[in-house]
Amino acid sequence: MEKTVFTVSQINNQINSILNNSLKSVFVKGEISSFNIYPSGHAYFTLKDKNSEIPCVFFNYTNFNKNKKIYDKSTVTVDADLGMYIAKGKLQLYIKNIYQIGGGELWLEYMRLKNKLEKEGLFSGKYKKKIPFLSNKIGLITSSKGSVIQDIINILNRRAPYLDLILVDTPVQGEKSPELIIDAIDYLNNIRKTDLIIIARGGGSIEDLMPFNNEKVIRKIFESKVPVISAIGHETDFTLCDFVSDFRASTPSEAAEICSADISTITNNINEINQRLYLQSLNLIKMKKFELNDYYYKTISKNPELFLSSIDNEIAYRYDRFKTFIFDKINFYKNQISFNDKLIENLNIETIKKRGFAIIKKDGKFLKSSNKLNKNDVILIDMKDGSFNSRILSKNK
Repeated sequence: MEKTVFTVSQINNQINSILNNSLKSVFVKGEISSFNIYPSGHAYFTLKDKNSEIPCVFFNYTNFNKNKKIYDKSTVTVDADLGMYIAKGKLQLYIKNIYQIGGGELWLEYMRLKNKLEKEGLFSGKYKKKIPFLSNKIGLITSSKGSVIQDIINILNRRAPYLDLILVDTPVQGEKSPELIIDAIDYLNNIRKTDLIIIARGGGSIEDLMPFNNEKVIRKIFESKVPVISAIGHETDFTLCDFVSDFRASTPSEAAEICSADISTITNNINEINQRLYLQSLNLIKMKKFELNDYYYKTISKNPELFLSSIDNEIAYRYDRFKTFIFDKINFYKNQISFNDKLIENLNIETIKKRGFAIIKKDGKFLKSSNKLNKNDVILIDMKDGSFNSRILSKNK
């Protein structure tokens, strides 16, 4: 019996196929050695234990792991596919993610809980609440010590100074974080009665983000009567909080953009509505005038008795229409004036200062940028309860 003769490539392809089918998406723990990132952005290293080692490659490592630092001799758990580098006949692990020791176990727990809650329907779209187009009061659950809070405040001040922002200073990392996040959600639901809640924090490892994979936190978000926007980590970070929330923003900055209707857009919309109502009123009057003229020439003008009666009716009709139109217009403009008064009040400098902000002046002029400040400049800082002069000792870029 004649035996089949294989090429080297055929053998390597067969081995690679077997490996992909039997050892796909495995967790492997070991120590990092010879870690190198090449200009292509790919990372190559060796994973070893006391008795063995295996080559590893992480394609596009620099794009995927911008915030994770990996060093030689780090003990890690990797999520990887075992395969063959066919051209060299080289067995290696193709890395999909790297976790510090314990990360693999956390990932397995994350997937177990995700599947459980998904089966219960907590992530179903039919339970998602609509994000309001125009909110008056927004609750923000985040740490006051991070950069996230400043990014959100800057965007809201620029786009929607009319908003009332309620910051619930909450640790977003650590053992006590889940319990405090739950308390913050209850507070904003039951005490402050907000229109919208944003839960936000910056990026981090799976260990850092575990409070947002906590089952009690996820169930509390699901039970919230107030719509919740999740803004956890970077675009590539996904937590269970993202799946259960009513909307998932890829970054905290995006969350601030979504929940704040731009004040210039609101003003333009009001002007467009006024113009449209005015044109509709003119068109309605023209149409009714044409109908009356047509009826007059066809019927009433040929019958004197009907003619006189029609004049009385037309006068009464026009009077009622005119009175209704005027009253409707008056009520409409009253509502518009009331709405605009509220907007103007929220934009008032004294109102802004009452929300905890300060007005800074130099030489009697408002400062909009730190670029116009130099060392030893004297500035006036105006707050809600008084003002004071201050000298610039140093300037940070």
